[in-house]
Amino acid sequence: MGGQPLTSPLTQVPCYYYEVKVERKVKRDDRETWEETHKERAEVPFYLQDETGYIFVNPDKTEYNLPQAFWGELRPPALLSFGNAPRKVDPSLGVAAPTDDHLRNHINSQFTQARGLLQGSKIPGTGLMDKGLAVAQKMQMLGVSIGADGVSMDFGNHAYRFTEFCLPAGRQTSMFGTCTENPNPADENDRNLIKRGDNEKTYLISTKTEQKLESSLRLQAFFMIFIGAVLILGGAAVGLHSAHML
Repeated sequence: MGGQPLTSPLTQVPCYYYEVKVERKVKRDDRETWEETHKERAEVPFYLQDETGYIFVNPDKTEYNLPQAFWGELRPPALLSFGNAPRKVDPSLGVAAPTDDHLRNHINSQFTQARGLLQGSKIPGTGLMDKGLAVAQKMQMLGVSIGADGVSMDFGNHAYRFTEFCLPAGRQTSMFGTCTENPNPADENDRNLIKRGDNEKTYLISTKTEQKLESSLRLQAFFMIFIGAVLILGGAAVGLHSAHML
């Protein structure tokens, strides 16, 4: 339950939160590695409903524990004959994987968004800046990129990797947060909201069941305590060794 949801960029499902990361395969020091080129995130407030009623959720400064909605690669045209690129969509979403054209359009969407904002502004010189972005967008589509290493003319021969997380609208959701008074209630039943507390910093939204989420948090806490103990013992051993006591 909620207001107007967002649309996730890759899987195109209605949601209240999404995060997308794009990586490009590059060659560094004679070895191939994935380098992040673009990351975007968006979220909107929503209502959480159960058998007792509903409550407003302000997602500001929250952490999300969600399964991957989509993971996949986009191969350069020269490698298309070697089979389809690996792609995986969360089956519970009930949607198909994004097409090659959709993924290519997403790579160039950052230029489209920047040009749209620029054209809607009244900053002097926007026409010249828009032309510059248009040229950069065409260069990107041709596989010509400009970076710290200079101009790279690979003509689309890079492979890209995409990862998307999202909180689908209407999905069962578990939360750990602070319940407080809603300063802007819609009606008499909208008196409370969940947010990050001033003193209690735990604020988590997940599509896992409450039992699984609590189990996961206990496991994380155990490993944090274990790692902390190892670091303390390691530091003590180094100190004793330096003092020639070991």
